[in-house]
Amino acid sequence: MNIKNKDIINIKIENLALGGEGIGKYNDLVIFVPNSLPEDILKIEIISVKKNYARGLIKEIISPSSKRVNAKCNVVNYCGGCQWMNLDYLEQLKQKEKIVIDTINKIGNITLEKIKNVYKGIIPSKNNYFYRNKVQIPFKFENNRIKAGFYSLKSHEIVEFEKCYIQSELINSIFKDIKKFIVKNNLNIYDEKTNKGFLRHVIIRHSLYTNQVLIGFVTKKGEFHNIKDFISEITKKYSEVKGIIQNINDNKGNTILGKEDKLLWGQNYIIERFKDLQYKISLKSFFQINSEQAVVLYDKIKEFCNLTGKEIIFDAYSGTGSIGLYLANQSKYVIGVESIKDAVLDGIENAKLNNINNFIILNDKVENCFDRIVKKYNPDILILDPPRKGCDKSIFDNIDKYNIKKIIYVSCNPATLARDLRLIIGKNFEIKKLLSIDMFSHTYHIENIALFEKF
Repeated sequence: MNIKNKDIINIKIENLALGGEGIGKYNDLVIFVPNSLPEDILKIEIISVKKNYARGLIKEIISPSSKRVNAKCNVVNYCGGCQWMNLDYLEQLKQKEKIVIDTINKIGNITLEKIKNVYKGIIPSKNNYFYRNKVQIPFKFENNRIKAGFYSLKSHEIVEFEKCYIQSELINSIFKDIKKFIVKNNLNIYDEKTNKGFLRHVIIRHSLYTNQVLIGFVTKKGEFHNIKDFISEITKKYSEVKGIIQNINDNKGNTILGKEDKLLWGQNYIIERFKDLQYKISLKSFFQINSEQAVVLYDKIKEFCNLTGKEIIFDAYSGTGSIGLYLANQSKYVIGVESIKDAVLDGIENAKLNNINNFIILNDKVENCFDRIVKKYNPDILILDPPRKGCDKSIFDNIDKYNIKKIIYVSCNPATLARDLRLIIGKNFEIKKLLSIDMFSHTYHIENIALFEKF
């Protein structure tokens, strides 16, 4: 029996997909269902049908999964932030392990026996609520009132919330006061369809270990009415606030940040501390969003490196240099490469801040300079921490011809990790360890570290 749009069917969910949706089958056709969990028996409505799969939405939970729990958040099924808050946390970890194993097996073409020998499982989050150190909240004027919240999954419809259970509690508190100020002063809200209005987003960053806060207002050009009153109120109430910035974005569309920053009060950065290392974080800096688990991640990278103080490290896709700087004191030299200029400047500042003299960071694309850097510095260890799309495959072309003895690959996307893993193994490297770290509790995102050694 073929199915079509608007058909109502019953289905049992068997697994979870990498994108967070539940997977079931109907007459051997794979069906993806958002907000569903393994063991759920559901009545669903089909909303799209493709050649090899279909998608459906829950109409009724006929029999809930034994792993289904009551989510603390009352908008969990509408907000695009958390996909798995209604799934028992231990089961979240099991599902993430299964996704990693299945992905490495199918895309990486690694046997299940080999994966079993190298995969070390997943390290749970120390705190799986209130762990995020950064929030970006869009504003919208709709139905004659100001709305603020997170975008609903795969849309630009704003879902409002009273409290976000994965943002830090201080961020939640400060945002409530920011929203009150915006509503009270009836600020003109940006409309991305017409490219008119003033306020677009609010960004809040919070350093866990130093307890500092940076507030950013993303606006179009124009006068910021009553901002002095806001600064007086917010800094009086929250001593943690160290800086307030206006980021000016006149571009049409949904890109969040513009190029121009205007310091409204205080300083344009906060400081975070990981053990004996300090990081200067600006509004635009890339920084791991779970500070506690970032320390766990960096310690594991250091463990995989097994440094003696003689190693030369090539930190590719370096970002602000946070990993390279974490390793610098126990290595001979670290060379970072990063394509985003602002991140490079942050990396230079962070090296100065920590009096680290054996670290440099260069502004270039990794694929443009890889061979040149390797020939010039002759690194022993290569750190790869690419964006979700993975590495440019050209960097692996000659990797077996160099002195690189170890590769440590850090990835938040198991699919591109698995793809690149095949390329690395094809160049006389062997995977020795694979480890997952839960950086993003209640979501489908998974951080992984893989260790490769040349044979």
